[in-house]
Amino acid sequence: MMTSKILLYVSASHATVALWRVPLFFPFARAGRLAQCRTLANDESGWSAFNEILMSHPGTSVYVVVDSVEEDYRYEALPHTGPRARREMVARKLKQAFRNNPFCAALAQVREPGKRRDDRFLFAALTNPDLLRPWLEIIATRQAPLGGAYLSSTVSRALLPALHSNAKHLLLVSEQSGGLRQSYFQDEQLRISRLTPLDGIHPPAHVTAYAAEIGKTRFYLNSQRQMSREERLTVYLLYQSAALAELREWLNSDPGFLCHSIGLEELGARLGIAPAVLKQSPDALLLSVLALQPPPANLAPAGMQRGFRHHQARVALYGVSIVALLAALGWAGANFMQQSRLVEQTAQTEASIKRQGSLYLEVARQFPNAPTSAENLKGAVEIAQAIQRNNRTPETAMAVVSRALEASPSVVLQHLRWARSAAQPANAAAEAPPAPAQLAGTQAPPQVVYLDAEIQPFRGDYRAAMAGIDAFVARLKQDGAVAAASVLQLPLDTSPGSGLSGSTSGGSQPAAAHFRVKIVLREQS
Repeated sequence: MMTSKILLYVSASHATVALWRVPLFFPFARAGRLAQCRTLANDESGWSAFNEILMSHPGTSVYVVVDSVEEDYRYEALPHTGPRARREMVARKLKQAFRNNPFCAALAQVREPGKRRDDRFLFAALTNPDLLRPWLEIIATRQAPLGGAYLSSTVSRALLPALHSNAKHLLLVSEQSGGLRQSYFQDEQLRISRLTPLDGIHPPAHVTAYAAEIGKTRFYLNSQRQMSREERLTVYLLYQSAALAELREWLNSDPGFLCHSIGLEELGARLGIAPAVLKQSPDALLLSVLALQPPPANLAPAGMQRGFRHHQARVALYGVSIVALLAALGWAGANFMQQSRLVEQTAQTEASIKRQGSLYLEVARQFPNAPTSAENLKGAVEIAQAIQRNNRTPETAMAVVSRALEASPSVVLQHLRWARSAAQPANAAAEAPPAPAQLAGTQAPPQVVYLDAEIQPFRGDYRAAMAGIDAFVARLKQDGAVAAASVLQLPLDTSPGSGLSGSTSGGSQPAAAHFRVKIVLREQS
């Protein structure tokens, strides 16, 4: 456990100081417990003891709750404005209401239901600053961070959810070491609070005196028109002594009250406070609530809290550093685990490689001797693949010629020669075969078809024969499998240098209309 806060309860006669301890490994969690409650006199001896406590816990934040008769509460409405204008307006109102009093605060509550929707504020102040001044001077001397100073009535607002009450008019009554505290809440919003000292009141006059004080409070509420005379005031007695327990029956006999009582141990259990903590001091419940949930109405001036803001920034920096350290450790741990897995996988892979190598060698020893080397086998496979890749048949060429002949019935095929290149060398058979690498990397030569044909019937009309040949070649060019088609030989030589020969006698037969065509096919992928 470590000390995270020093809690101080101050009343006119004495003070109660306690330490708020939180778990060492969870300093930022909303958990902890009250420890070492001490009652100090509100004089020089108590101030000296408080100074020693601060010296033994340097740098620890201090939270102060004051319980005094000298308190002032004012409930007013202000126009609804933006945040900045609201702060300025509230500051002016505090100066007007509590002139030259540094210990004052405004508590924003609800908005009015009218058209203007004004904001309702409770302005509260400690009208006797001398009550706190000696304690705050010690805090300033020790340079302890002042977390805040609060009225006990604003701290007790955090007890309402544990009461499970939806009463519109609720009076919370508790016995503090400073006296009998009565806090009036309307719709769960604090309106007024008053403290009655218990000096000079002894049993059995407690019940009568308490009932009289509660009756005065109700009379004041009626006179201020906070509630009508016909409405019942719901009273919750937070008792630790028998006096408040007996007071419930007394108040319930009056039709103007509806009184409930709840023990501090039961209330502490609802708030998560251990019963042993509440037995340390009558103010233990109030101090525990202050440590768990400080109220927003802080009486301490901004100048007194400069050290606390620096303390908060330092704590936030420590928190960020711890988070960064934890993140770095987590990242390093994840990297270490990943590295361990990779090393393990590498070892398993290397073992598997060695095992497979051993199995391969064992199987390889059982293989028969190869007829040739591995390089020759590889070359043979590459040659076979190249032959298979470059393999072509005249099927495509025959299909092209057939389609053209079918569309040209006057063309009669006489001879067809299919080749893999435009001009094959005469000594092709005598040349040495190419190397496997050369054969694998060369492109397949184009397919060439040499076609010998004639025009039938032919009666000596060369013009008609030439037209038929041109039509036949045009059909070949239109075929999608043909890259080029050209005539190598015509039945009649039409060149300018050729001579004329033949007989003019009418009895001779006309010569045949022979021609030759070269067809280059497209390379098929």
